[in-house]
Amino acid sequence: MAGNNPGLWSREYARRGVPSSFRDTPSDSVVYFLEFLKSEGLTKGRALDIGSGKGRNSIFMARKGFEVDSIDFVPEMTKELESRSRELGLSDTIHAHCSDVSRPWRLETGHFDIAIDTFCYSHQVKKSEKDTYIKELARVMKPRGFYLLTLSGADDGYYGMFLKSPSKAKEIVDPVNSIPMMLYEKKDIESEFNGRFRLSDYVHKQHRNMMHGTEYNRSTHLFIFRKK
Repeated sequence: MAGNNPGLWSREYARRGVPSSFRDTPSDSVVYFLEFLKSEGLTKGRALDIGSGKGRNSIFMARKGFEVDSIDFVPEMTKELESRSRELGLSDTIHAHCSDVSRPWRLETGHFDIAIDTFCYSHQVKKSEKDTYIKELARVMKPRGFYLLTLSGADDGYYGMFLKSPSKAKEIVDPVNSIPMMLYEKKDIESEFNGRFRLSDYVHKQHRNMMHGTEYNRSTHLFIFRKK
């Protein structure tokens, strides 16, 4: 399917239209997450970066003391992260994997203390892909491990323009890069993750940032779950 097409993402990273394709600083949500973890007494351990892209969040977590496994299905991004890790002296701390999260993960069961996902889950639009993702996430995490999920809300000033009316499923396709994704309300995500995870913290962030060269009002959900 188009959402799981590495070629579309490779072109998007080259085009530098969405924030993850041109920013080197860590996501604000990941900075917030690590502060949350500090308040829980968790400052090191094994971390998983899901849909890591160029690795800005992986590098940030590694510098903060975590051993990081990073997964992304665009080969160029995996190679770039490996190169940057060597340059920064982090090659023993960051382990990059080229892998599709909509299929079974080649990762050890019960291995990770924490996991992060900044806008990867939202690109799993088929129920079978979501089911695989959640099952595998629960499998690889330790009991009571923390998981950060960020994604766009249905009221997002950019993506919301492309919702069909009425749209119960809230699936859209970005017309600039042809990449499909799901938009969410808080209750949707709570329902999808309820079987295996418990919500520990939630923030609805409304802000402005650039999308394809134009600034928009944005709506982002930040969830911190704990594995049951």
